[in-house]
Amino acid sequence: MANLKTFTNGTDTYIAESAEDVLTAFKEFTGEDYILDDYGEKDDWWECDPEDFHSIHFEDKTKDFSDKFEILSRKEGYVRAKAKNKYWAEWNGRGFLCSTEF
Repeated sequence: MANLKTFTNGTDTYIAESAEDVLTAFKEFTGEDYILDDYGEKDDWWECDPEDFHSIHFEDKTKDFSDKFEILSRKEGYVRAKAKNKYWAEWNGRGFLCSTEF
């Protein structure tokens, strides 16, 4: 999958080839066939601007990052890193990236 992009529904962020591919990646990650929001509707997914920045807080402070990432903090078993969306897509590969709920 060469043309990976970052997609969000406002809560979860996935790396996929298209908004339709996010549904497949979601099923692979969660085992669910579809995505429902708090109102029982399917979530809309939109592509994040590849040049916009996204910061993520990880539980494992040993994660390796290239110089394309800015390490914002490392403490108490956590690391917070910031990078452009296109670099997150390269680093993570296809699938789940992060959520505001986890």
